[in-house]
Amino acid sequence: MQALSWRLESPPSWDDRVRMVDDPEGRARLAQQGIRDARLFEYLPHDRAIVPQILLGVYVYDSLAWARLEAEEGPPQGELIARAPGRAYIVGLPQSNPFGYGSVDSVEFEKRAVNMEYLKGAFHVMR
Repeated sequence: MQALSWRLESPPSWDDRVRMVDDPEGRARLAQQGIRDARLFEYLPHDRAIVPQILLGVYVYDSLAWARLEAEEGPPQGELIARAPGRAYIVGLPQSNPFGYGSVDSVEFEKRAVNMEYLKGAFHVMR
């Protein structure tokens, strides 16, 4: 079976103050959760005393693991954006802006925020 990968067309606002973090928890720990791959896109605050904040998380689940999570009660682990043989591609977005209203970082974070509408056109599964 040929490996599947994905690509995200990042918005121009991500040209600065955004970094990618692959396998944020380590591959072994992710595998225990049924996650084959993970990538976070983090906003790097101007205030260096504040830790980077997640703009977007992309998680590639084993399709059976994702089906089990979907069946559980409670809030979803993320939103399904694509399926491929044996895999489910899930995105996680912040529920709110983590910075104080009107602060420089609040304004900059909002400029870089994406939504599902944008992601549906910018996310592609490749073979």
